[in-house]
Amino acid sequence: ECAPATISTVQLSSPSSCSGSISFANQYTSGDMFYPEAQAGAFNFNVTLGVYRGVKMIKWSGMFYGQSGTFDGKEIAASSCDNFWMVTGASDMYIYPVAF
Repeated sequence: ECAPATISTVQLSSPSSCSGSISFANQYTSGDMFYPEAQAGAFNFNVTLGVYRGVKMIKWSGMFYGQSGTFDGKEIAASSCDNFWMVTGASDMYIYPVAF
């Protein structure tokens, strides 16, 4: 079983905004395999909260805040809309990846 991630950086575009950014870079220490990529921004994402057909959704950008970059020796294409998560339940935060 995976331990929950600690997110140290969650920034909203403005206090009333439905968009912001999330960084998982702090999950990687200097001895980790992907530490250089984390420091280069590979685990930084833009997110947008919204509703699609009555269902709460979270839209995630690609890595590097949706910009292109190198990860594990491969060039990652820019993507402003990499995947969606569907949030279910009034107080639960169960998250399911959604493919279109």
